[in-house]
Amino acid sequence: MSYTDDIDVIDNSREDINLLSSMRVSNHRKSEVQFEPGIVLDIVLDHNHPLFKYEKLGKIVIPEDFPVNYKNIPPDIEDNNYFAIGTILVRLCYSQQKVEKENLIWAVPMDDSFSTFPLLNEIVHVVKIFDKFYYTNKVNTKNSCNTSADFRYEQTYGKKASNRSYSGVELKGPISKFDSLTNEAPYPGFRGILGNYFWFNNKIRNLRRFEGDSIFESRFGQSIRLGSYDDTRKNDKGYNGDYKSGDDSFGGGNPMILIRNRQRPLATDNPQILHPLLNTILPISSEFNEKNVSGYMSEDINNDGSSIHITSGLTQSKFKTTCYKRYFSTDRSEEQIKFIPSGATNFKTPIFDKDQIVIHSDRLIFASRFSETMHFSKKRYMVTTDSEYTVDAHDQIVLTTNKKTVINSPAIYLGEYDNTNEPALLGQTSVDWLYDLCIWLSKHTHWYKHSHPDAGGASPDKTQVPVELTELKELTSRLHSLLSRRVFLTGGGYAPGSNGGSITDGSVPVKISNIQSETLVEGVPGGWKGRSRRQDGIFDDPVISAAEAQLASFMENIIEQYGSQLSESELTQLLEELINQSME
Repeated sequence: MSYTDDIDVIDNSREDINLLSSMRVSNHRKSEVQFEPGIVLDIVLDHNHPLFKYEKLGKIVIPEDFPVNYKNIPPDIEDNNYFAIGTILVRLCYSQQKVEKENLIWAVPMDDSFSTFPLLNEIVHVVKIFDKFYYTNKVNTKNSCNTSADFRYEQTYGKKASNRSYSGVELKGPISKFDSLTNEAPYPGFRGILGNYFWFNNKIRNLRRFEGDSIFESRFGQSIRLGSYDDTRKNDKGYNGDYKSGDDSFGGGNPMILIRNRQRPLATDNPQILHPLLNTILPISSEFNEKNVSGYMSEDINNDGSSIHITSGLTQSKFKTTCYKRYFSTDRSEEQIKFIPSGATNFKTPIFDKDQIVIHSDRLIFASRFSETMHFSKKRYMVTTDSEYTVDAHDQIVLTTNKKTVINSPAIYLGEYDNTNEPALLGQTSVDWLYDLCIWLSKHTHWYKHSHPDAGGASPDKTQVPVELTELKELTSRLHSLLSRRVFLTGGGYAPGSNGGSITDGSVPVKISNIQSETLVEGVPGGWKGRSRRQDGIFDDPVISAAEAQLASFMENIIEQYGSQLSESELTQLLEELINQSME
């Protein structure tokens, strides 16, 4: 492509501005602007490049031509010229054949809004505009997203068997092989270096294309697809009104954005299963399209490294979870059937279609540095894990619901992790015990003898109704008021509770025996310490020192020896003094 440029130019150029300027600009010129293919022989990516040591190109020689720096003062003359980042040393294939490297041109990117820097030995288009050379993105010579390099270009147009850096030092980097020979000896034209560390990866594949796709692919298996069609042709008719054609056989499809970081493992001769719950990577006999370099594959949300799939309409996500833990729903029963009785929920796993975003990776981290994190869900909010679920807050944790709160668990601890010194009191069982106590007390009452002076002696010679019986009946009638109408417990008595269920690859669930025994309760995390009368093992916490235990024993002896001699207030004062002395 070429055109004629005939303009007047004011000469504000300076000969020493940098080597990117090929010559001094004249006041009036008529020139032809033309693109020419060029071979990339060097590129500036950071300040470590030898270019930054070359005074006229790597140093700022005219500070007043640069904006002020972070201190709002002009740059120093010795500062690096970071405008050189992305600059390439290029051999023009037609006009610079056999020219020594020191005499070749330097070119800058044509567009700096989106950068795709070339590798060594790739082809770019170069054009001279005004006083400077610019280059386009690499030319697609091999239709392979990993590299378009070819070592034969420099051998043909430069008559060079190797590649030296601008400083004259032989470039060192991993050898990339474009041939399939097994011998280790260099094969002319098909082996060489593409950079200081870049290595040709023959297992990277292109993405499969659908009609109308806009796709960005990197050299490393990352991609962004903006499309509307998928593998299922019946979905072409679309779902949303603006994408329907009125005919069920065709339409505008279902807009989607598919983002992928790291392609899934390449197909081999045998099926590959990354996880038993994920879809199988079919053998190469089925996925023949990805057999060779320049072949293609599709995104795989379950086996790719990390994925963000934004889909819509009739397109269904193929997402699968690796969690064995079942979630609370009507179509997937819990491992412990008692944790999800009939009618507990009407939730059913939905079809993953219509407008949705699915994010899938090995690890997800969401963090807000200085402000809130907010989650909103119009319908169910679900969290499922095969391991632990923790919530930590410094101020407070508030759970609010307008219906009910249910915690299905074989063991629950309130206040301290695995502390079993104070088991919860079972409401109905305790009320039953108190009721029986009241009945027993009603039978064990005092009878008072009395006489009526005017009526003679009593017959029989005692009161007819026990004095305490009326109060006991009143207490008995109010025992139900001790029972909460809002909080309910399991773990014994009328509600023994249930043990946890097992999952594949999961830790052993808690299984607590429900034997109504004082000492034979097994499986309680933290140990069962409940007794009809707790006398021993007062200090079970290992953090309590031996001195404190000795003090407790001493206090028990004080009570035993002087309890009958001292008044209650005197005994309390004595004990408080002993406690204060131990704390000091």
